[in-house]
Amino acid sequence: TLIYTSAFILTGTYALPGFISLLLQQMGLIKSLRMEEASARRWPFIIGFIFYLFTALYLRIFPVPQETGRFLMGAAVSLGLLTVLLPVMKASAHMAGMGGLLALVIYVGDAYGVDLFFYLAAVMLMSGFLGSARLHLKAHTSLEVGVGFLCGLGGTLTALHYL
Repeated sequence: TLIYTSAFILTGTYALPGFISLLLQQMGLIKSLRMEEASARRWPFIIGFIFYLFTALYLRIFPVPQETGRFLMGAAVSLGLLTVLLPVMKASAHMAGMGGLLALVIYVGDAYGVDLFFYLAAVMLMSGFLGSARLHLKAHTSLEVGVGFLCGLGGTLTALHYL
């Protein structure tokens, strides 16, 4: 069942949203999959939100830890936050992903009483490298990098604790 579960998650969170993004590009609704302008992110983010939400909800029928679905729900919440912010800024989705990963490590360490210091340090280090890369590429401002990270961290922690 691990293969079926993994295939389901991969399809719902990567393959289908990616395919639909390609269709949006072919239809001319987005210029590039890089989505450099904030306006180009609206439909891919909404579609991603919907697919993450449904994948998280349908995971309940699979024999997986409840944190798996909650983590995906956190990704949906994070995408929702990024979408709501689009009229104001192009917050970094890359950094939202890193914030979500940090939230998962924090939650697992706390919920199961496990010392995950080295994992926390590794995620923080990777977040720093990724944030620096986004700034170096001039893909985002420092505010957009920070806000993206906080959207991922806050959205995922909220989902893990309350959903």
